[in-house]
Amino acid sequence: MKELNDAELFQCKFVSDLFEYSTKTKEFSSKNFIKAYIYSSVSKIVASKSFFIESLDIVAAYEQIKKEKKMVKGGTVYPSYVMAWIGYIIKYFQSSTGIPQTVIYKKIKPEELYSLYEAYHSLDNELVVKRIAEAKNINIELNNIEIMRQLSDI
Repeated sequence: MKELNDAELFQCKFVSDLFEYSTKTKEFSSKNFIKAYIYSSVSKIVASKSFFIESLDIVAAYEQIKKEKKMVKGGTVYPSYVMAWIGYIIKYFQSSTGIPQTVIYKKIKPEELYSLYEAYHSLDNELVVKRIAEAKNINIELNNIEIMRQLSDI
């Protein structure tokens, strides 16, 4: 695992704010929104170095995801503070390990993250990633190529 720099922490905060914003609209279930974000161009923009020169704000990012992905309206909306934490942890996990968010999503479902909130939300983010990785049998001490091989074999 690598220590995140200020730019990467800002990206985590952006995703956290975006996930929290999705609860305010109450248009889509939290599970649908998370999946839509993970597979959206917004996710790729946020993960790229060009993120800091893009003129993307939270509302524009949300609208872009809505435009790109067909999401069924309605469903269970997680509390805003839980969604903010889930967004932060997903992005932190990706940034600190190098594992793509799509792979993280396939291994760790939104309802699992939701159930971990109470026990993990007050822990250091690095410790959260380590505990989730341990529970899911993901060896994050390997280099990125070895991690991707390990995850594709599972």
